[in-house]
Amino acid sequence: MDYTEQDIKEYYEWEAQVYDQQKFYYENKNKIRSNYHNRRKSIIIEEITKLQPSTIIDVGCSEGYYLSEFNKIHSINFACGVDISHSYIKKAKNRVRSFYVVCNAENLPFRDKSFDLVLCSEMIEHTLQPVNVIKECARICSRYVVLSVPTDLHLPWIRIPVKLLQIDYGRDGKLEKDTEKKKIFDNHLHHFTPKQIVSWASNFSLIPQSIIAVWFTMMPYMAFFINEKIPFLYHPLCLTVKCCLLLEKIFCHIYPFNNLGVNTVFVLSKNDIP
Repeated sequence: MDYTEQDIKEYYEWEAQVYDQQKFYYENKNKIRSNYHNRRKSIIIEEITKLQPSTIIDVGCSEGYYLSEFNKIHSINFACGVDISHSYIKKAKNRVRSFYVVCNAENLPFRDKSFDLVLCSEMIEHTLQPVNVIKECARICSRYVVLSVPTDLHLPWIRIPVKLLQIDYGRDGKLEKDTEKKKIFDNHLHHFTPKQIVSWASNFSLIPQSIIAVWFTMMPYMAFFINEKIPFLYHPLCLTVKCCLLLEKIFCHIYPFNNLGVNTVFVLSKNDIP
């Protein structure tokens, strides 16, 4: 079935009214879930801090959690958030004072090289033409694009058990009780490999400066499964996850492990940076 930009707008307006997406990710009482997502967020903020941008934009800002983090980075003088949903932008404004624009990420209303750094985290998989989003991010950045995408389903040791065990590692039941269209948009419209992302980026003069894996084991998936199916084992598993997290911190920057991430963070630089 073909979907339109209007379909996506309607879905995310609805989602923002019934659901706090980023709060569910980063403040979940289930520590397995929150550790999973906060690990990615901490990697992204660490990389942005090292790059010391003066101006920054979060493409697909949702409720503004990253914009809140930007306030803690001393080099940043101006931050902007964009989202396709008016309702998400309203939530972001209530969370953090910043500059906001409602727009489609495939057609960003900014001049070329408007921002030192463009962040686009876990968003392009929900768009109609993800390559167009990367193109726009490359166009409006003057120095860097930090891109985070799910890259799990190309890994057989992730894909096969997830499908066999029917592990639900996504959101809570609120989004599973509506139309089939909403179910589809809640999941990913596209799946990527690290090689594919690097290839697309190179078409728009973006060169990988670093590629960082976020969770390349089955641990978070098995944790979700056990917590949902065998909850009495949940607390002992927390220690296992902490040990796993420590090991992954050691290996996540090292080839070939950095190409084996459940999620992957790409730090991309413009090849014309002086």
